[in-house]
Amino acid sequence: MSLPNAIVTWQCPSQPFSVVEVLQSCPNLLDYLCETSCTEAMRRPPSPHRKLFILFPGNPGLVHFYERFVELMTLRRLDVLVMGFAGHSFVDQNNGRVFDLQDQVETAEHFLRAVLTPYTLKWYGKHIYIGGHSIGAFVAMQMLTRFPCIKRCFSLCGLLSNAQNSPNGKRLFFLCSHAVIYSLFTYCVMLLLLMPKAVVSMFLRWYAPSVSPPLRRLMTRHLNPNILWNCFFYGPAGVTSGT
Repeated sequence: MSLPNAIVTWQCPSQPFSVVEVLQSCPNLLDYLCETSCTEAMRRPPSPHRKLFILFPGNPGLVHFYERFVELMTLRRLDVLVMGFAGHSFVDQNNGRVFDLQDQVETAEHFLRAVLTPYTLKWYGKHIYIGGHSIGAFVAMQMLTRFPCIKRCFSLCGLLSNAQNSPNGKRLFFLCSHAVIYSLFTYCVMLLLLMPKAVVSMFLRWYAPSVSPPLRRLMTRHLNPNILWNCFFYGPAGVTSGT
């Protein structure tokens, strides 16, 4: 994304006190929406758009994968925020903590309470939408029942029910339901961190050829154990939440 300050961080003010990355469609959008100390006359919106869309990603919960999506949504005249999952950022900002699905739901609720201020509701009116990709759709559905100001919820290949019956879900359910196999798999993945970065880059190029070279370099340079532990710890919860 060419916009400056596109990815910022936000800290949950109470339990679980997590730090998440937020991809914003224009600079200072998150600060503007969370700001409540200024009077209405002093507030200057960073964009003229009057529709707001908040997205929760799928596992691994990295907001960088949604940059192109945000660009396309901006062309539709929407302000967009993508809240990453706690513990799923390239640079560890949570001191190696592991977060379960309930922690992610609580973080999302605190995030929406910070963003959906009276000023936000007045500016966007009835045009506030949320959505989720994969397991993020489960998080979005949880938020829909807690915030009546949300007009509509969208699901992008949502993981909502009967996850174990999908093609990928069957493999993941088999992996997650056998503790020994799951442990061996996670430790094998962790071994990647001990390999030279050139080898990791080759593996990423083979495993995810559609990932852009800049993002692949970013993943190679900053990939840390915290991401992997959170992603794979999150796996069993992602499958069982949709049963």
